[in-house]
Amino acid sequence: FSDKTTIKFCVAYKGKVKLEIFNSEGEMVRTLLEEEKEAGTYVVECVANDLFDGTYIYQLQAGDYLSTKRMNLRRSKCEGHLPKGAVQKVIIL
Repeated sequence: FSDKTTIKFCVAYKGKVKLEIFNSEGEMVRTLLEEEKEAGTYVVECVANDLFDGTYIYQLQAGDYLSTKRMNLRRSKCEGHLPKGAVQKVIIL
């Protein structure tokens, strides 16, 4: 992704939900969400204009459920020609 992307997730039952971003060295760089949520589907925006290009890990914890996935931040060399905030590419592995 470039500058921002969205992360969509489902919560099976009401409870505390935490969504964090970690760099490739395992250091937490951002908490996107940490609050009580009702059961349902949610979308959280991740704005990364202050992060370096590279691979990041996002971790979702909801009750006893824990999911960890990778995402790659890559900015195009011609990014200056795009509108500010335009999403160029989303790669979720």
